[in-house]
Amino acid sequence: ILNALLAHDRHPALAMEMFSWDGQPGLDRYTQESEFTTEQLVKDSQWNTNWGGEFADYQPLVAFAKSHQLPVLGLNPPRPLVRLVATKGLSEAWQDPEMRKWPIEEIVTDDHAYEQVIFEQIEACHPGLPDHVYRRIFEASIFRDEGMAQIITNYLNTRSKTAGPLVSYTGGGHIQYKIPVPQRVE
Repeated sequence: ILNALLAHDRHPALAMEMFSWDGQPGLDRYTQESEFTTEQLVKDSQWNTNWGGEFADYQPLVAFAKSHQLPVLGLNPPRPLVRLVATKGLSEAWQDPEMRKWPIEEIVTDDHAYEQVIFEQIEACHPGLPDHVYRRIFEASIFRDEGMAQIITNYLNTRSKTAGPLVSYTGGGHIQYKIPVPQRVE
């Protein structure tokens, strides 16, 4: 997709679920500074704290973006915030001062179609939990999706007229049934 856009003189940005908001300065340095190494990116983007999978699986895509001078955006809220929502619930977590540091404005929690899909998946993976635990896992999930949608929306609303489109790379669960992230962006 990126090659096709570049071949048509479009200059896309790449948004990746694998990076979080608190790693954005590291991503920016990596894509903008030729001497900034992959090892520095892994450290400065807080890869091991926020994602933790093998960076080598994603390195070719990030290196492609760097070599073509494409901006890369971290989509995910920082893991400590997601954990805060999962343990305390969204209402209590929303009052935490750490939440005010980040670009999320509102969280829609009354989407019944999305709630049904997520609850079915949570219950299938973790049978027998109390209802309040399912609710908090759901709220953490919707917090992540709302956060990713907010980053995409902010980019689309603030890009220059000459900027290219945004290519978003997330897991299928965030786009299934056009419910989570795409509907929020729309």
